[in-house]
Amino acid sequence: MARKRFITSEMSSDEKLAEIAMEHPTAALMWPWFITGFDDWGRMEASPIKIKLNIFPAFPFAPDDISQAIDLFAETGLVHKYEVDGKYYLAIDPDKYYKYQTYIRASKREVDTSNYPAPKDAPWMDSNDDLHAGARSCAEERENARICIPSPSPSPSPSPSPSIAAAIYTEPGVLQEEEQQQSDDTEQKPDTACSYYCQNINPMPSQREYQVLNSMTDTYGFDDSDKEKIVILALQEAIDFGAKSKLRYAESIVQAWHKQSVKTFVQAEGLLRQWREQKQRGHPQSKQGSRPSSKFINFTQRSRDFNDIEKKIMQNRLSQPAKTAEELMEERRRQKEIVGG
Repeated sequence: MARKRFITSEMSSDEKLAEIAMEHPTAALMWPWFITGFDDWGRMEASPIKIKLNIFPAFPFAPDDISQAIDLFAETGLVHKYEVDGKYYLAIDPDKYYKYQTYIRASKREVDTSNYPAPKDAPWMDSNDDLHAGARSCAEERENARICIPSPSPSPSPSPSPSIAAAIYTEPGVLQEEEQQQSDDTEQKPDTACSYYCQNINPMPSQREYQVLNSMTDTYGFDDSDKEKIVILALQEAIDFGAKSKLRYAESIVQAWHKQSVKTFVQAEGLLRQWREQKQRGHPQSKQGSRPSSKFINFTQRSRDFNDIEKKIMQNRLSQPAKTAEELMEERRRQKEIVGG
């Protein structure tokens, strides 16, 4: 059983899990725990008794319930059930598995040291001869300047959201051909807001960051051809400004552009230029590092000779005649009467 596995809230809207929930709600609720049973290559033994002991020791699930859940997972396509040497095993499509389990490095994925045999008739083999060609971690995508696929809510959910499904993984052969066409030392600029965010701000975005990035690109009505560039422009401004929360600052910029009916990258760039010019006109002294003029700061300070004031006080005290002992005692008595009065 794995020490850790990532799961996603997208399971709540997954169509295949919804089908299972309609037929067997308990089986659908078992799925997040099943994910922890798969090894680093997305495989596990389909033994109801072992699964009961390793995954559900504290749950009142019988082996028959687990066996029924396995069959439903296989029928709906969540997993692939196969037999090797008289034993049954389960496997998840590597593209979907590594897409979410991003902390498993590529070097480990490529060297198959799994304790469970690989399937020979898996449905994903028809379109991909290499089981491990596909999903790359954000670190790899950052190094190769490719599309960055963050792990907002990692889990091998078979029905990813449209924004995730739109991302295309680069196969090794295609990657080599494209690199030959590019110059050897030229780094390709990121073409998505996600890839720019991974490369320049946070290589491992959280679920909330991922949702905010998707919202910035998809919900403000920008042109499809320019929406990624517009969000990247906002992120660049957040970095240049030195905002503590760069994503929140960029989101406020995007919202301001939306209120001004910005649709294209040229419009956003023009507004940003105007904002910068207004800031410079509003704070003309900011370039020299001095503070803006204010009547509460730049007031005229009166000059006083404190040494002269001190001398006058001392002279006044010396010019007064010394009090006698009777006068001092009378003065103290009056003070006591006032205090006790």
